[in-house]
Amino acid sequence: HLIDASAENIVENYQTIRDELQGYSKDLALKSEVIALNKIDLLDQEELDKKIKELKSFLKKSGNKNPKIFTISAAANQGLKEVLRELFKRIIEYRKQHEDQ
Repeated sequence: HLIDASAENIVENYQTIRDELQGYSKDLALKSEVIALNKIDLLDQEELDKKIKELKSFLKKSGNKNPKIFTISAAANQGLKEVLRELFKRIIEYRKQHEDQ
């Protein structure tokens, strides 16, 4: 999920995404997710750290014991390689798990 880090309430925005997925398809809502906060170049480090902490706390309360949140800025080309590597890794894992189906 790509969440605008400059938004006032990123937890609410994340929950909106999850609700929409759940409403569209329960199977889709159960799939693995990659969470990235975008536009980090618009925030100072203190504000970004606070938002990450809030989102991680919410995710842990929701059952995600070890949430990984990527921080990226498409405009400043920050963090893109890391999130792309994670997406690639997940695609390879998915294909390996489903190659016999």
